[in-house]
Amino acid sequence: MVRNIALLEEQTILSENMEETPRNEIFARPFEAIITSIKGKEGMYHLRGHVIFDGEELPFRGVAFGRFGGHNVSVGFLKNTVKRLKQKGLTEVEIQNFEVAAQVKILQGEMAIEQKGRNRI
Repeated sequence: MVRNIALLEEQTILSENMEETPRNEIFARPFEAIITSIKGKEGMYHLRGHVIFDGEELPFRGVAFGRFGGHNVSVGFLKNTVKRLKQKGLTEVEIQNFEVAAQVKILQGEMAIEQKGRNRI
């Protein structure tokens, strides 16, 4: 499942109770986004990384692309990450909002880049 977002000040999403939520309140719990691998060329890159949430590293994969029309990122948590987040009590909607919040952080440059081994950043 691929979800793309565009950064617009008036962007809103639907929350669990179907009320509109401002972009900066998509996922209010603190977390860090860390990119560990970027591969690709000519405007399209495959990403690997993880978020640090409640002291735990939770992996994701994604795609970053951009040329004419601006930049965009699509991030998806791995199945084990989704399972772990559900064990932490997050609902399906909260997990989807968490993915969107991670995308926003990456687009805004609010992430760390970690260099590990060969073929890594």
